[in-house]
Amino acid sequence: MTQLASNMLAVLVLALVAEFATRVLWRRPAIGQLLWLAVLVRSLLPSLPLLTFWQEQISLGIIPLSTATILPAQAPNAVASWFPSNLELLLGAWCLGSLWHAARAHRRTRHLRRRVALGQRSGDASCARVRAIASELRLQAPALVTLPGITSPFLIGLRRPTLVLPEPMEHGDANALSAVMLHELVHLERRDLWTAWIELLAECLWWWNPVVRYAIAQSRRYRELACDARVMELKPDARHAYATALLDSAGAPTAQRLPAELASWVGSGSRIRERLRCLYLDSRQARVSRMGFATVAALLCCTLLGFAHTSHVVPQAGTQELTETDLRNLARFEVNSYEELESRSLARLESTPTDGRSWYELGWAYSGLQDIGAASAAFERQYELSYQPTIASYNLACCYSMLGDIDAALSWIQRSVSSGYDNYDGIERDGDLRNLHGDARFQAWMDSLRVQNPSAAQ
Repeated sequence: MTQLASNMLAVLVLALVAEFATRVLWRRPAIGQLLWLAVLVRSLLPSLPLLTFWQEQISLGIIPLSTATILPAQAPNAVASWFPSNLELLLGAWCLGSLWHAARAHRRTRHLRRRVALGQRSGDASCARVRAIASELRLQAPALVTLPGITSPFLIGLRRPTLVLPEPMEHGDANALSAVMLHELVHLERRDLWTAWIELLAECLWWWNPVVRYAIAQSRRYRELACDARVMELKPDARHAYATALLDSAGAPTAQRLPAELASWVGSGSRIRERLRCLYLDSRQARVSRMGFATVAALLCCTLLGFAHTSHVVPQAGTQELTETDLRNLARFEVNSYEELESRSLARLESTPTDGRSWYELGWAYSGLQDIGAASAAFERQYELSYQPTIASYNLACCYSMLGDIDAALSWIQRSVSSGYDNYDGIERDGDLRNLHGDARFQAWMDSLRVQNPSAAQ
């Protein structure tokens, strides 16, 4: 969950930057498309762990991990259930939604490929025109197919791209046809067929995320605007014919909705009014400079740094020098290391989750491994099972004292004394309770105990 939150925060920040930059640089649609594409790429990449002070302290064992790290050990705490958790249900719904979106895109693209395969080869004049335009752009000319029943030309195929033209458009105005063909070949020049699949992958994976869906729509929007700007840069005299062809294709009543992963001239969601207005604007940059590309790449790399989950690092056997107290504790439990005591306790709890003795031993194992947060959770479970509650509450007081939670430590030591613990001198000499010794409430409570039980204070 930490990784997911880190990713979503980075995507949101990058999307806000892209939204602001595209509003400022509205005459540069290519940089806008690159920015929104960077948002989609960021959504598909994991966050790189950024080592912070707190994570470093956790990994070195100086600051104990939170009690959440003992959740796997607490799994035997309840009877196994056949019903999935809420998190598992959400992940299942996420996976099903992703599979459904991927299957829908595959079905629509496969259906269109079959239709394209049945299309007719265009005339020699149109093929010659495509070859001439491709030569001007230094590209290999794609195959040219005429297809009835559509009103918008489009490109399909990554390895062997095919340019599909509506049947009426091939016999229309020559200048408009050349401009439309140029638009589609600019998609090849810009590698838009590849970036369209990045958009599709992000849509399948993050179908539930409104930020990613907005980024996909913006990427497709600026992709078409950038191609329009490139066409006007190469053929400024075809402006009126190009605009007329755009209006005719968009306003046709028989227009077919094409799959969004295709680089189409009039795709779904195109803003025709905005595109027409931009056709008549001068000084629009259709390409991204090296400096602009480097800036977007640097911005993307900066957002890759995030807070990833730091795994529980347990000191290995032999890496920590055992004190005499440790040796006595290990001898009492008849083990050679705290790791062995931990493994034995977990094995017993797997078969008998309500064994209070095993939870008691597990608490000691985590204490020896310097994971005080996990130790306190184990002792709390021991206390709930009513296995030696006096000792459990005393150990909890020691744990919370070492964690710096004075109020909780004072509460647990009072419970321990109330249930029968009467070694008052031992309480004051215990180093694990040193954080309590300077508390005025603790001293006043100890003085009242000595007054009430003078024999126990000896």
